[in-house]
Amino acid sequence: MSLIAKLITLRRDLKAKKPNRCDRCGLYYNDDQKECHHCKGLSDEQVARLQDREQKTQFGNIWRLVLVFVGLAILFGIISMMI
Repeated sequence: MSLIAKLITLRRDLKAKKPNRCDRCGLYYNDDQKECHHCKGLSDEQVARLQDREQKTQFGNIWRLVLVFVGLAILFGIISMMI
């Protein structure tokens, strides 16, 4: 099987396994599951805390990514000044 055929097959498989987004908590779960495993059995207050925790996690991840890029820019700036 050629590389292009493998990529087409992989793309088709990924599209077929598209995750569902939960209406209650907003997180994604697999298509083969009937209910969201994140918020199943949680009260509304617990779902609100789950959403808040996920939002803080996403914000923290973005902040870390920005810091990594700034650090790399400084590092490359220093290296280019040394050359």
